[in-house]
Amino acid sequence: MNKKISIFVMVLLSFTIFMTGCKLLTVVPLSKDNNSTTANRFNRSNFDANAYVNKVWDSKAIPYFEEKAVDLLELLKSVNGSFSEAGKKYGLTNASSVGSYDFVVKGKVKVVKVNAQLRARTLECALPGYNGNIKITLQIGPVFTSSAIRDSLSFVKFEDFQNQVIFDSVSDAFNKHVYDNVISKIDVNTLVGKNLTFIGAFTGDDPSNISIIPVELKID
Repeated sequence: MNKKISIFVMVLLSFTIFMTGCKLLTVVPLSKDNNSTTANRFNRSNFDANAYVNKVWDSKAIPYFEEKAVDLLELLKSVNGSFSEAGKKYGLTNASSVGSYDFVVKGKVKVVKVNAQLRARTLECALPGYNGNIKITLQIGPVFTSSAIRDSLSFVKFEDFQNQVIFDSVSDAFNKHVYDNVISKIDVNTLVGKNLTFIGAFTGDDPSNISIIPVELKID
């Protein structure tokens, strides 16, 4: 019995020594009011992509597009098999596609064909003064096949959003805003033969075809 008591006392003593050598750590949550980048990011619980776009569209996005827009004819003249050189001069590096650039362009085009069989509708256009082989189209939705509007805006940065899902929702919201407020007001089925003045954005990932999403569109 004394032997068992001695063993128990030794075990208890060892445990006590071990515990006194350990520090108890308290987990302190990050303050919601701190200035860290993470704390200031838009997060899933409170972020409304449509509200964000509505807030920045007239105050920041449109002034940015109008200031940065490059004449489309001028840009196409600098394209020689790829958009790499034109991108260095006129573009913004695409955050989603390595080696690609996004461009903000403006111009006057003539509609030669309306492709409306699918929901990703397009207008095939001719650009006066351009005799090259690059096909020019305007995307008219309601489905859009690129995030060029979001990606061409230098003030919309991935690191300001919590994750890719939220960042993608911003692109969808920009495209929806364009469709609802710019394109849906136009009867696209009557556009063949018409001249259009536009400002828009596209991703230069295909040197044989540019597909522009217009942010401003007017029938001349």
